[in-house]
Amino acid sequence: MARQRMDHLMIDLETMGKHAHSPIVALGAVFFDIRTGDLGQTLYMNISLSEQMKRGATPDASTIIWWLRQSYAARQAITEGDARNINSALLEFESHINGYSNGIETLSVWGNGSSFDNVILRNFYERANYRAPWRWDADRDVRTIVQLGRDIGYDPKSEMPFSSERHNALADGTALLNPKNIKLNKYGNLPRNKLSQLKGKENTFIGELNGVDGVWQRKKSKAKKSNRRLKRSANGTRRPRKKQRAPKLLIRFGDALPVEPVLGYQERAQQMAQSLMPTAINQALSEAIRTAK
Repeated sequence: MARQRMDHLMIDLETMGKHAHSPIVALGAVFFDIRTGDLGQTLYMNISLSEQMKRGATPDASTIIWWLRQSYAARQAITEGDARNINSALLEFESHINGYSNGIETLSVWGNGSSFDNVILRNFYERANYRAPWRWDADRDVRTIVQLGRDIGYDPKSEMPFSSERHNALADGTALLNPKNIKLNKYGNLPRNKLSQLKGKENTFIGELNGVDGVWQRKKSKAKKSNRRLKRSANGTRRPRKKQRAPKLLIRFGDALPVEPVLGYQERAQQMAQSLMPTAINQALSEAIRTAK
């Protein structure tokens, strides 16, 4: 089966600073079709903070303190798992672009802010003496699109549903769908391409019903079994109309679902985060204070 290739890539960084040479602690990326809204291949990785600081990236104390005030899930996302070294991270991101885009000539890279995601990631490449894997004129800014929407009376930030963890690099790039009355795969996730399959069925539709926005399935009327003859209507020519059953909600957009731990890894991850996070934060604070001008 041929790979799905797209021309638009959304990136989101979690950093330890707000300036152009801030260290990146997490990178999320997702390809998307700007015409249909369909999502393509995703990428998520944590990146070594200490190695970046040794190569010239500079955190700032205010951002570190800000991270300490975020939710446990957001802080866990940047500390759990193996952090990539700089070379591995650079090559993996470039491989992602080469593998799932139509080529550098047609690629557009979207970031949140004209001076943030794309600029920080490009500087990340330059500090390691690599060339960024997208053209200088391929940078696109989400904040500009958001402002254009607000200027015409539509605020994407507040009116588009977002149901994932805030300040998670991959979740910020694409909010997730919440499955309701639909079969999931063995991992408890919505099967790949399931939304596209549902959109192609005659008995499903996407829209809002009773204030709930999502994917709905029309249900057939139940046929009553009876030996009695059906009654005629008052004029003697028409039978009573069958009552239409309410549609069934398959996927809901917008509200977060509680997740029950089933694999037993949450407790282990929490222990690791609680033991490793203070040391990493202290090291970063000490380095930020030492290098402050």
